[in-house]
Amino acid sequence: MKLLVFLQGTTFIESALIGKTREESVKKSREWAAKGGWLGELVPIGNAAKKVRTWSEHVELYYLTASRKEENVAKCQIALKRWTFPEGRLLHREKDQSYSDLITPLRPDVIVEDDCESLGGIKEMVYPNLSENVRRSIASVVVREFEGVDHLPDDPTLL
Repeated sequence: MKLLVFLQGTTFIESALIGKTREESVKKSREWAAKGGWLGELVPIGNAAKKVRTWSEHVELYYLTASRKEENVAKCQIALKRWTFPEGRLLHREKDQSYSDLITPLRPDVIVEDDCESLGGIKEMVYPNLSENVRRSIASVVVREFEGVDHLPDDPTLL
């Protein structure tokens, strides 16, 4: 079973947003996006590392970052290691590549992502922007942005 887990907003949050309400976090994230995106330190949302470790015992794990910039992809890799997330392949889009271009050949069984409220919702998400044919073979799990994955089942087959 292949499991794809989105990073920003799903399992990680910017350290500057710690202690903020979800509404404040969405507002601040919109401001950052308008200025070119996040640049700060990433910290796990809740017990995301523990949850993903539990899933990793039963799946082939892939992570997906929103960033296309190599320096931000490297920050994601560092955050995954620092916060003891399990080994998995970190994916990112190239300059002119869409999420669909990247994910279609992989064909994960499950995609766990957030609702991208701060960036415009569905048009920024992964699953809704895959072709109908590809979507038929993938289960989609959507969490509210910045609320994490702690509430999801420990058994990835129940996602």
